[in-house]
Amino acid sequence: VLFPLCGKTVDMPYTASLGHQVTGIEGVKMAAEQFTTEVGGTVVSSSQVSGLEIMEIQASEAFNKGVVRYVLGDFFAVTPAVAGKFEVCFDRASLVAIDPTLRRQYVQVITELMGPQARILLSSIEHDPFKDGTLGPPFSIKEDDVMELFSESWDVKFLERQDVLKLDPKMAERCTYFEEAVYLLTRKS
Repeated sequence: VLFPLCGKTVDMPYTASLGHQVTGIEGVKMAAEQFTTEVGGTVVSSSQVSGLEIMEIQASEAFNKGVVRYVLGDFFAVTPAVAGKFEVCFDRASLVAIDPTLRRQYVQVITELMGPQARILLSSIEHDPFKDGTLGPPFSIKEDDVMELFSESWDVKFLERQDVLKLDPKMAERCTYFEEAVYLLTRKS
């Protein structure tokens, strides 16, 4: 299972604890260090490949000692030769974390990393400009844009939308509209 721009999400050791092979890709070293600390992890191996640091991190007993492969470095430099191919990807707001001008490049990297039967669970965000005038991160992406970005190689199915302001009223201090949208992407054959 691939977790792009994974940060320190506990979804990775949880998924590994269920017996899945998990790879997270992240560009910020501090996130890797915090991840290791927060999951009570131990780096069991570390190597350099094509300018990227590859670590095997074993989580604590709380996560059944699941092992997470953590790729640290420039996301756009990751290739199947470095990270392998994946059949499942959980994009938990990764697409909306990057500058919108890099979205096509992001989709190209993700598509190259995914196998022929692959599926992606994509969680994205839609919002109006923040009250301080900024647009992100997270950067908003509309449903039509998701469909257009992925349509060449992926069948995109909208699953659900949730009003985040109802769940987190403090978010209303930043904007007037903030929704999470979830999609299932299936690799076209």
